[in-house]
Amino acid sequence: MQGFELTRFGGPEVMQLAELPEPEPDAHRPVRVRLAWAGVNYVDTYQREGRYPGAALPWRLGLEAAGVVDAALPGSGFDVGDRVAMVAPVQGCYAEAITVAPSLLVPVPDALPLETAAAVLEHGLTAQMIVETVGRVQAGERVLVHAAAGGVGALALQWARALGAEVWGTVSSEEKAAAVAALGGIPLRYGPGSHTPWPDALRRACRSLAAVGTIEPEVGVDLVLDGVAADTLEGSLRVLRRGGRLVLYGSASGAVPTLSVPALMSHSLTVTRPVLPHYLGGPGVLQAKAAALFARVLRGELQVHVHDRLPLAEAAAAHTLLQSRATRGKLLLRISGAA
Repeated sequence: MQGFELTRFGGPEVMQLAELPEPEPDAHRPVRVRLAWAGVNYVDTYQREGRYPGAALPWRLGLEAAGVVDAALPGSGFDVGDRVAMVAPVQGCYAEAITVAPSLLVPVPDALPLETAAAVLEHGLTAQMIVETVGRVQAGERVLVHAAAGGVGALALQWARALGAEVWGTVSSEEKAAAVAALGGIPLRYGPGSHTPWPDALRRACRSLAAVGTIEPEVGVDLVLDGVAADTLEGSLRVLRRGGRLVLYGSASGAVPTLSVPALMSHSLTVTRPVLPHYLGGPGVLQAKAAALFARVLRGELQVHVHDRLPLAEAAAAHTLLQSRATRGKLLLRISGAA
């Protein structure tokens, strides 16, 4: 079968499509899935570069996909023809097939296209984690989402809005600003074309909404959801009001700078860095959360935008596109036989 297995870490040029052994079900991974779609996630680029904890050569890329079971050992709980999706800690989804433990597979409803399942599973579960489980968003709170037109950002924006929060989102273009506004968020421009630094623009907006007599530390947002990190961390801390929370869930612009405790003490801030698989442990937890996520999508409560669909052979181009930060929504790899 064809797939990607890294023999060295580095830029997209290290990704070479190769012939890999066809995986056979065994006692540890008794279900084989013929993959139709694989999701491209920013964490894939960290792994490719060798800056992700636990990544060691040889390394197979891809932690999210959807497809159809084509072999299963007795007692696995799955049958040939079952439609399924998977997410981390599964590894190796940039390939035509993969064997998986049953506890790491989630059924895909008949009404949900496999393409949509692959596009929403990792990003949707991450959005739920950072907004509800870790972010603890409450109705009436103010939330800032960085890269709000991206895959996780757009879903997190919608999720926080559904919980009754007022949501701002940083964006890098007018097209992305329009997309954020269409989802009910308030766009904040940064980079070329922006006239005011986004932290100043946000604090000015919050100040105009504050009650007369509100003291300065109370001007700001209650929660910042930051998957950008290096370029945004200082501003994220600046815009938090007293007692605010900062959830760091990625580092698209580079490693998170060192934080000092005094920087948090000035406004009694809380900073956390959750990792998705840590919140999916326990029998049936992944399946229950995935089922709830898929149900939200089918009810129309979450809009899933796919930026592009590239053939598996063009995975390196997908990484380059993703790291250009020019994408809006999800990037997918179309695998042989995708329907």
